[in-house]
Formats: sequence, structure tokens, C-alpha cells
Amino acid sequence: MNPKPPDNRLAWLIVVAGVLLFLNSLGGGGGAEPDNKAPIAITGLHVLIVEETEDRSSLPDDQRLVVASTLPRAYVLDKGGHFRQCDDDEDLSRGQAVWEVARSTTGPERPWLIVSNHPHGGFTGPLPGNLDATMQVLRKWGDR
Repeated sequence: MNPKPPDNRLAWLIVVAGVLLFLNSLGGGGGAEPDNKAPIAITGLHVLIVEETEDRSSLPDDQRLVVASTLPRAYVLDKGGHFRQCDDDEDLSRGQAVWEVARSTTGPERPWLIVSNHPHGGFTGPLPGNLDATMQVLRKWGDR
């Protein structure tokens, strides 16, 4: 009686998953969408930072500086854009609907950043780890 050949399906599944994760990291990085479409379908620059304010003290120092800084807001407003920073649980239903819709598209990580300059494109993903990296993302889409 011949022994049954080993079932390699699990090994192949792991290889395919690894390749897909690698390819995704090339497109937008860290679970972010590729920088090819504006995440907010309203013309102009819109930036939303979603955080869990109760967890702010547990963020790395460089990232805590980003959520506490006025520089991102000032940059966006200087470009004639719209800026909003909110808590994950904040009721946005009384304000402009764009922010409530945008927040509903965020991933599970906090803090999360959405930068949209429709029709040019944008970024959605975890907030970069420091102020310089955050400002690079804002400038990439704000200077269009």
C-alpha cells in the first residue's frame, strides 16, 4: 500500500497570503489604500484625523505630538482646505455629513488619517509615526 502524499494546501495558502501582503505593502503601506483615488468624493482638500482620545497617553511620543500639534490644521486651512480631528466615538451627525461618512471608512487602528484632494487623489491609513511624516502626506496631496 502506497502512503498518501502530504497535503501541501496549507503551505501554499501561507505562501499566497505572504505574497498578497507584500504586494499590498508596495501599494499603500501598512494596510492603507493605494494613493490613487480621493477617499472623500467632494472637490477640494479634506483632512480627518480619528483618534481614541482616552488612549492618547499610550501613543508613542512622536505620534502624540502629531495629534496635539496645530501644524496639520494650520497647513490645511492655509491651503483653503477643511480639517477635522475627532474622537472615535464623537457624534458627527450634527455637523457636515462629509465627516461622518469619512469616519465610517476608517480602518480599525487609531489614530487614523484620511487626506483627500478630490479629484487628484488621497491617502487613508494609520496616522504616520511622527509630525514630519504626517506633514509629508499632507503636502503630497495638499500641494496639488
